[in-house]
Amino acid sequence: MTIGDMDSTMQTVLARAWTALVDAAAEPGPFSLGYFGTVGLDGAPQVRAVIIRGADVEAGSVVFATNASSAKVAQLEREPRAALTFFDSEAQVQLRMTGEATVTTDDHPENPYAIVDLSVANVDVLDMSGEERQRYGFTRDGANWDGTALPA
Repeated sequence: MTIGDMDSTMQTVLARAWTALVDAAAEPGPFSLGYFGTVGLDGAPQVRAVIIRGADVEAGSVVFATNASSAKVAQLEREPRAALTFFDSEAQVQLRMTGEATVTTDDHPENPYAIVDLSVANVDVLDMSGEERQRYGFTRDGANWDGTALPA
């Protein structure tokens, strides 16, 4: 992960977000359970809980498994843009991500699972732990991240 011309606060915020995701994929924690949003086949938003299985800082991706015959697989094949949201109630931090998802299925019918890999394009971190809320937005261009402070 290459961080653009961000100040040290934003660099720290982005690094902590990715570290929390990597940790949550390895061991259950606050960001293990996320809420994945897609566009339904009827055009309506669809959101469901997912448990992340991997996070790759360098690739800028978050991975989870799903049933290969689930509605979300058909939705992603039609419209790959998706969103993923996490909330750590103890730390009072919300993490929102958007990007394009790819679905990989096994050619063996006895394996009903598919892997969903969200290639993250944008990250929004909202920290509500202090007296004043802090919000930061990050955008990925290849391996490079740039960020800015946003109104909370």
